[in-house]
Amino acid sequence: MTRTALVLLLLPMTANADALFDLHVGDTWHYETSGDPNDSVTNRISEIRTNAGVTWYRLIEYGETYWVRNSESGQVEAIDYFETDLPEQPKAQESLIFKFPATPGDSWRTGETIIRYEGIEEIQVPAGTYKCHMYLFDMGADFSKTCIAKDIGVIYNEFRIGDEPPRISRLQSFAKGS
Repeated sequence: MTRTALVLLLLPMTANADALFDLHVGDTWHYETSGDPNDSVTNRISEIRTNAGVTWYRLIEYGETYWVRNSESGQVEAIDYFETDLPEQPKAQESLIFKFPATPGDSWRTGETIIRYEGIEEIQVPAGTYKCHMYLFDMGADFSKTCIAKDIGVIYNEFRIGDEPPRISRLQSFAKGS
């Protein structure tokens, strides 16, 4: 999977009055997958770290590392520290991934990707049925549909690279860390 695909599968948020959900070290999401070499995957928050006075969380997804946090605009990613340790200085550059709150039809760009908020959709996964905030990512020939349940995180993700069949992740279980 490409870096963009992985980041879209699970990007939780830290504590913020307008956050979709709080983020804690030890949060763990287990997914069943289809169209992927693995039948299941476990993603987790493994560490908290401060960079230039800003708190970030290390997200391990499909064996890759991302640094994520909340901002006043929504969930952001430290784009200059993919797969590396987050140093204390200099300040990390950020990219908005999940705008929240958002209005259906809102769109923004991160790099070459156009992201659009579609609104609320009810999604059924092995862990249950949830009302989710749906985001669509247009990456030219590639796309992603990511559904985030308030207070839980990504419960469904569908990602397609070119002509390949879609890769789908459905939440099986979620465990809150401390």
